[in-house]
Amino acid sequence: MRAHPNLALTLTLSLTLVLALALALALALALTLTLTLTPTLTLTRCAQWANVTAVFLRPRILGNICHMMNENILPLLEVLNGTTSPVELFTFPGHQSEAPLPHWRLFTDQLARATAPAAAMFASGGERCVTRLLWGSGRKPFYNSFRVEPFREQLRRLRRMLVLPQLTPVLDQSAPRRAIWIRRKRGLHRGLQNLGEVEALLAERGMHEGRRWEPRVGACCDFAAPLREQARVIGAADL
Repeated sequence: MRAHPNLALTLTLSLTLVLALALALALALALTLTLTLTPTLTLTRCAQWANVTAVFLRPRILGNICHMMNENILPLLEVLNGTTSPVELFTFPGHQSEAPLPHWRLFTDQLARATAPAAAMFASGGERCVTRLLWGSGRKPFYNSFRVEPFREQLRRLRRMLVLPQLTPVLDQSAPRRAIWIRRKRGLHRGLQNLGEVEALLAERGMHEGRRWEPRVGACCDFAAPLREQARVIGAADL
């Protein structure tokens, strides 16, 4: 049995009418809510702007040097690249960061002129206007290793901040270059397996480059020493 054309047309018009009524009802409801809420929203002009870059961050795994670098320090340096105004750092409770390594304090002291819990900022009330606000951090380079040049710039900036202030000028540019390495205590096969091959390679490179390397790769570092002393040892090495 075939459906009557008038019946199909009637059903189509009815469905269209129902959808139109539903849409009109939704728009009316949205308009009502807007008119109800608008009087409670007050926009004020800032009487004074602070020339400050305010950064809000939730640190992650500050008790592990690898995660501290990859998920906190280097991503922060990426988003702050080019920043000229003073930095103020506000932190939310960290993830697995109850006992941060001393590297974090050394870094934040160099990075920001002030650090505080984010809760203190919100609890103070009132208003404060800053010229720049950053929420969260940048890319984690060890998970985005194909972005080579941005990663190198992050490392260069970190070296300028933490390592260079610990160095004394090297006057003798003819002295042999020095390589150091860190030995892992656990056998996870993530480190160098044969130092002899590295030393042979450096000796060969030194012959072609005109400035030789020390014959042995030194061990780094005395991790019981103060952190600034460790930075000095690391910074004095060429590799």
